[in-house]
Amino acid sequence: GPSPARAPGRFSGSLRFGPSLVSVSALIWAGAAWADTTISTAVTTPVATSTAAAGQPDNVIVTGSVRPTSGAAVTLDSNNTVAITGGVLSTQNTDNTTGILIKGGFTGGVTNTGVIAYDETATPATNDKGIIDAPYATGTGRFGIRLLGPGGFTGVINNAVGGGITVQGNDSAGLSLESALVGSVLNGGAVSVSGSRVFGIRTLSTVSGNVSSLGSITATGQGAQAIAVGGDVGGGVIVQGAINVTGYRYTVRATDSKFLSELGPLQLLQGGPAVSIAGNVARGFLVDAAPTLSASNTDVDGDGIADARETTGAITAYGAAPAVVIGAVGRDVGLSNVGTGVNAYGFINRGSVAGFGVYDGVTASGVQLGVAGGGAVTTGGGLYNSGTITAQAYEADAAGLTLNSGAAVPIIHNDGVISASLASDVQGTTARAVVVNAGANAPVLQNVGTIAVRATGAKADAVAILDRSGTLREIENVRIISAGRNLADTTQTVTGHDIAIDVSANTTGVHLAQNDIIAGAALPAITGALIFGSGGDTLDIQAGKVTGDISLGAGANALNISGAAAVAGRLTATGGTVALNVGAGSLQINGTDAVSVSSLNLGTGSTLIVTAEPSAAQATRLNVSGTA
Repeated sequence: GPSPARAPGRFSGSLRFGPSLVSVSALIWAGAAWADTTISTAVTTPVATSTAAAGQPDNVIVTGSVRPTSGAAVTLDSNNTVAITGGVLSTQNTDNTTGILIKGGFTGGVTNTGVIAYDETATPATNDKGIIDAPYATGTGRFGIRLLGPGGFTGVINNAVGGGITVQGNDSAGLSLESALVGSVLNGGAVSVSGSRVFGIRTLSTVSGNVSSLGSITATGQGAQAIAVGGDVGGGVIVQGAINVTGYRYTVRATDSKFLSELGPLQLLQGGPAVSIAGNVARGFLVDAAPTLSASNTDVDGDGIADARETTGAITAYGAAPAVVIGAVGRDVGLSNVGTGVNAYGFINRGSVAGFGVYDGVTASGVQLGVAGGGAVTTGGGLYNSGTITAQAYEADAAGLTLNSGAAVPIIHNDGVISASLASDVQGTTARAVVVNAGANAPVLQNVGTIAVRATGAKADAVAILDRSGTLREIENVRIISAGRNLADTTQTVTGHDIAIDVSANTTGVHLAQNDIIAGAALPAITGALIFGSGGDTLDIQAGKVTGDISLGAGANALNISGAAAVAGRLTATGGTVALNVGAGSLQINGTDAVSVSSLNLGTGSTLIVTAEPSAAQATRLNVSGTA
């Protein structure tokens, strides 16, 4: 929903707030008026628009069924349209078949509100334990709607509300665009694909309009993907429905350890990313929320779909592949801004993006920008999250948001939740909410929501924000940054680390500000260790709490505490100095380290608490070289 108004803050020049202004454009194809040939009975011979009317071109409407024994049921090979209106296109157990084949070089349109089904009749075999022990498909080359060249096609391809596409087959797809499209491809219905290397929606060339899914897409099988954008897009890539991808036979982790031990390779296949974008997108990537309903306007967002029928985007991947991947090998990928003003970001998530490893040793990832060996990834004004980005793994790493080498995100702005969790405990595994890897660029992070990580057990590490690039220089926290763990036995010796912010790679200095500029019900808080680099770092804690050890590096550092803010933890400045300025707040130093203090200022009403250990003859030592 809309963010409340705010008083100016440190980053008020770059903070952007306001209601959602983005809507999916209403895309209704219109052309010259043609007559229509309606197929209202059951036929078994293929149909082509070029010969539909007694050998002459015509629009084709299917209200009955077309079930040929091979090839394409309906071919669009003239300047006409095809509409499956409550009808059925289907062939079973046959390879190299297609519901609607669109040939390039023509102008027209395709709309499906019926059923397109290309599947298999065999029931998957089970083993003696009752576990499904068979591949997802045995056939190959099956397509619901397929666009082929030579030449591009002009028009809209629309699996509309009420339309269903089911495809079972290896190397197959629900909607496959293998030539250029001058228009948009839309899914408002339901697409289900299963088999190895299958796609819900795939584009291999340019699309001048939008690639949009307001309906559902389910893709299951080894390497399965729901949306794979392989070419440039002149509009936006928009998700406002449910997307689920996995290679697993069972996506809910069983509590029975014996059952888990019985699962083998066929049950634990790895799917691909739920959404991958390997081309430039002129209007960015948007995971949108359902519009606010209006009593006077049933289509507030103007997309041609009644608002009451719209849902919120939810992208989920079960397996090691990220839920969303942006980037490509051999080329740069740019996400231009979704809109203007508060929408001036290349990546906007108002829904949910989630990656679940489910099984032991399988990593999990929510959003990944940049791929191994790939080119640069740019995001216009940056990344905005007002929804949820999360990842959960068992005995393996989990990362909510990852920026790899080549990714450039001017601002990471979080109004929602970015999180990661480890649901079981193994030494050397880590949950990370935000990761900026070496070679990436992310200078500013603004948190007005929650960035949190959680580890279960005493051994694993939990890191809320990790910058390995050394480029993160401005962090503003207005709500919660937290790293913690769940312990079944609180007497355990904890060897894992709880780190709220690790910017130790930075050599030029980081500014961390915590304030309460939106005056919410909960005060801002940072929980976990803060690790800084060798530059001169400045911490301005103006409200709320900071609870965790603070490790400042070489350089002239400063810790400023004002208002009623409270800071508690060990304080070090290895190789450097720190200017301590405690206004009306409090500083509690939990350690007996010697700290080089360049200046010490304690304001009226301030509190400074230090540590003394008489039995060890040790105490906090503040070696003040300047004014005090």
